Amino acid sequence: MYNNILALGIDDLENIKGYSLNSEKDRDILKVRFHPSKGHFISRSQRYIYPRQHKVITVDSGRREKVHMTEISPTLRYVIEELDRIARH
Repeated sequence: MYNNILALGIDDLENIKGYSLNSEKDRDILKVRFHPSKGHFISRSQRYIYPRQHKVITVDSGRREKVHMTEISPTLRYVIEELDRIARH
């Protein structure tokens, strides 16, 4: 059910506390936070870095004006959807 999260090497889905997503230059950084384990006060986290997709889109076909854009990786989009499903439960 959570194939994309399991592909990241996260086996303990019940301990996921939350996540954050930041963009730096040409990459997105996903930080997954976990509940602290017994005997520890600090929660641990893992970072995953995804390159952004680059696209050139035609804005005005009459002038042949094009714009360079970046967007989130499709793989990261699927991971975020699964993390949102976990957060709702």
